[in-house]
Amino acid sequence: MSNATITRRATGVPTSVNREARTFVATLASDAAIDGVRLDLDGLTVPDGVPVQLDHRTGALDTVGRVIRTWREGGALVGEIRLSSDKTLDPLMDRIADGTITGVSVGFKVTEWGAGMTVRTARRATLVELSITSFPADPAATVRSGIMDDETVTLPTAEEAPEVPPRAERRRRAKEIRTICRNAGLPADFADEAIDEGWDDATFNARAMAQMQTRAAATIRATHNTETRDNPDAFRRAATGAMVAHMGGDEPDGLAREIAGAGWVGLHREVCRNAGISTAGLSGEEIIRRALSTSDMPLISDPANNQTMRAAYEAATSPTSQLFASRTASDFNTHKEVLVDWTTLGMNAINELGAYKSSYIADGDEEYRLFTIGGRTGVSRQLYINGGAALGNLGRQLGRRLAADVNDRRVAFLTQSTAAGPTMKNGTTVFHADRGNIEALDTTSVTTVIDGALAARAKMPKRKGAGDVMVGATPRYWLVSTGFEPTAMRAIAQVSPSTAGEVNPLSGKLETIAEPRLEDDGTSYLVAGPGSFDGAVEVRLAGAPGPVTESRWNFENDAYEVKVRLDLGFGWLDWRSWTRLDHTA
Repeated sequence: MSNATITRRATGVPTSVNREARTFVATLASDAAIDGVRLDLDGLTVPDGVPVQLDHRTGALDTVGRVIRTWREGGALVGEIRLSSDKTLDPLMDRIADGTITGVSVGFKVTEWGAGMTVRTARRATLVELSITSFPADPAATVRSGIMDDETVTLPTAEEAPEVPPRAERRRRAKEIRTICRNAGLPADFADEAIDEGWDDATFNARAMAQMQTRAAATIRATHNTETRDNPDAFRRAATGAMVAHMGGDEPDGLAREIAGAGWVGLHREVCRNAGISTAGLSGEEIIRRALSTSDMPLISDPANNQTMRAAYEAATSPTSQLFASRTASDFNTHKEVLVDWTTLGMNAINELGAYKSSYIADGDEEYRLFTIGGRTGVSRQLYINGGAALGNLGRQLGRRLAADVNDRRVAFLTQSTAAGPTMKNGTTVFHADRGNIEALDTTSVTTVIDGALAARAKMPKRKGAGDVMVGATPRYWLVSTGFEPTAMRAIAQVSPSTAGEVNPLSGKLETIAEPRLEDDGTSYLVAGPGSFDGAVEVRLAGAPGPVTESRWNFENDAYEVKVRLDLGFGWLDWRSWTRLDHTA
């Protein structure tokens, strides 16, 4: 009996055509059982430079290219094919690119077959040639949606084929195997494999024992493998840590330390390898360029840039942020925050009849909304290739610049309308004579400053709500300009008095916050703690509480660009937690 040839189709992958390099990608084989034959991809040998032919013709002039690399994608073997630079092949390249030609046919030489009862498995095979064919694929499919590629294998002759047991014996053996697997809790696909490949008793017992040990240790292995290169999330986290280290961050641990130790080019080489891109023979510049083109790179570099940028942003944030309570908004619409005035709730003595008097709770609302600030810049291709230091410096500068902008906006919000502050819902600014939250502070001497600050501090807790009940907003902070800071520091300084008259009554009562953006040395503020009483608020977008960076490789100007964005807003909920001090001499 002569060798027989069958044709089967394996699921295709989207064609990836590079006209300049004259390359494209196709699925070469799958491990699916087709027409009673299954190819074991683990036992498949792929020599270097497998020839690419036209329609299985074997003449030298019919060799039109080579298979330059192959890789596994699940249960399929995928390969990259490069055509010859011969100009006469340009029409063939055009037909592949436009989808006119979609079929490939792969020839294997099988050297070992498994004895299966229903499916025969080619356990050992060698890829010998690839042909570009004109066989039509499924007319309802397209290359992008999974066109099927033709694949051919050679079946054994009658002399080469393993002996197949009689049908009755096969059925008895199959039933026995399924019963054993069911009682042992082994999966059905394990029984199917044992039946299909015709395992003898020794093989079945050994593999069943290994399978049960594997299932018992599954939890341990899953925990162990979570931080290996095989876990895509773990690899990206480690690569991010390695990039942060190159950008001037902390020394990484574990897998991140290993990747960082390979150097800047080595880090990008690991990204290429993880994406299945060969780096053999490539220069450092080519490796970096290919890594930047992968889908993994933004998932690695964006968190690294963000970590570096945020560290600088937080370090440069003005201490005035302590005076603003935090709020979040779910979108960019105007948000109203309902304020309940509990002072109108009546509390009365209960008479002998046990009657309770009714009262009401007054409410109101104040508004705020988000806006977006941000910017974009980058480093040149040369600086990026030189190493991560330039990228780290860029992140730090972006963080400092963003913090400066937010600090400016926060102080501008506070001091708008000539230090009267924003206008509230009732049409009156935060600081207004009618509210009684503007006090004069005699700055003739430190003693007059102490006396004035003590008097203003004593008035704040006596402010009342709509129910004529004191709210008790005692100030904790004293916000001053850097020009007035020396005087304020002396006014709250602790001393070692020798007599009662030398005691500083303001010492320990206030915490000074100096803000260089307060240009007027003649104004300062007493502020209650944001956690104890509503006042000024700083708003962020829900789910994005801090600045965010995005990056890309700019094709137009050969630069690595980084964009930073922050969504924020400001609002004022209650005026009674702040007092403005106007200095007089």
